Amino acid sequence: MAVAGDKSTLEVLSAIYAAAADPGKWQDFCDILSRKAGAPVMLLSHNFNGQGSCGVLGGGYDPDYLESYHQYYAGINPWMKMIAAMPSGITGTSDQALAKHDLFRTEFYNDWLKPQDDIHGGPAVICHRGENTATALTMSCAASTYDTALERCFGLLDQVGSHVNRAITMSRALTGSRSGLVGCLSSLNHAVILVHRSGRVAFANGPGEAMLTSPDFISMKPGGMLTSPIEAVEVFLARTVDAIHRHDFAALPLPLAIRTTAFGVCMIHPHIFPAHAPLPFPASIWSDPVAGALVLTGKAGLRSKPAFRPLLQAFGATPAEIRLGKAVLEGMALTEYSSRNCLSHHTVRNQMRALLLKTGTRNQSAFILKMLRLDSPFVPPEL
Repeated sequence: MAVAGDKSTLEVLSAIYAAAADPGKWQDFCDILSRKAGAPVMLLSHNFNGQGSCGVLGGGYDPDYLESYHQYYAGINPWMKMIAAMPSGITGTSDQALAKHDLFRTEFYNDWLKPQDDIHGGPAVICHRGENTATALTMSCAASTYDTALERCFGLLDQVGSHVNRAITMSRALTGSRSGLVGCLSSLNHAVILVHRSGRVAFANGPGEAMLTSPDFISMKPGGMLTSPIEAVEVFLARTVDAIHRHDFAALPLPLAIRTTAFGVCMIHPHIFPAHAPLPFPASIWSDPVAGALVLTGKAGLRSKPAFRPLLQAFGATPAEIRLGKAVLEGMALTEYSSRNCLSHHTVRNQMRALLLKTGTRNQSAFILKMLRLDSPFVPPEL
């Protein structure tokens, strides 16, 4: 999702992740999304094992209509067949589930949709699916502006659906508590440092705290701000904090590769929340909102060896190539590897050449940096 400079989209995303930490804020999200879409929004949960509606929230709807939907009309909603069959994360339209001439003959349309500005349907995305249940986000488009509204609303749902899915999943894991999030961060092998908009350190997991005790790399000033004696890192930190403060995704610097005496090669990843990420940590867990993070990969940011095996497997590396790749990533030279494993230099060079080809890198240095970059838990590998 392109979010840089789009304040209304950032407002929607912030509302989603706020609701991940506080389920009572899902209503705020519905209201905000409805205003952005210019159309009524419904977040509904339905049980397909005969129990019907499990709950419904809405933005832009008359509360009485929402209550009547929950109490009765959910049970005769002709679009529920589509909701029941659609995979999670997929956005569909009501026209795919039921032709309009069939819709117009239903009680659902004549008694519930038509009195509400003659709603003709709209898009829906499945945000979460459980056993016999589904949570869907829908938008309603009136007859007078149906075609243009449908296209706009479909695009919005396609953008936010994955974020709502993550927020629901995270909310279930956190059960509304900060301790669940801290436990999740603490279980990572990466050094993770969360920062406030001001740049002050809000939290560091175990590897992050260990890294901060190394004054020759990155440390904390008395006021909680990050600093480094390495000029390139100091400039990187300043640019990152400035981008986080302004919530400017476009100004966020690229990951920085740095070689240190104590830790060897490592990569520093800057992040702004909320962002499209496999581990979307909701900022509102803290009373003083967390706005961004620094994640270190490589020896500096790890309590144990990084999970390079599944990463190399994703590139199609063979078991022999994976063993070589892990050794190279841990700092072993090709000559040492061939000697330790009783392999010829020719065989090892061929395996390394195959790894470079499969990972799309030109040399060993580029291979190491790419693997360190992709190993960040906040950055989805683009394989």
